Amino acid sequence: RHAQHLSSGARAGFFMGDGAGVGKGRTIAGLIWENWHHGRHKA
Repeated sequence: RHAQHLSSGARAGFFMGDGAGVGKGRTIAGLIWENWHHGRHKA
């Protein structure tokens, strides 16, 4: 969903409300890696 754009021009997102040890850090790292390789280098 992070790759979709809303009608306002903002990027869509999602909420990860899982508990400890589920892999939230790996998921976020994967999103950052994918965005970086698509040329999106800004935070």
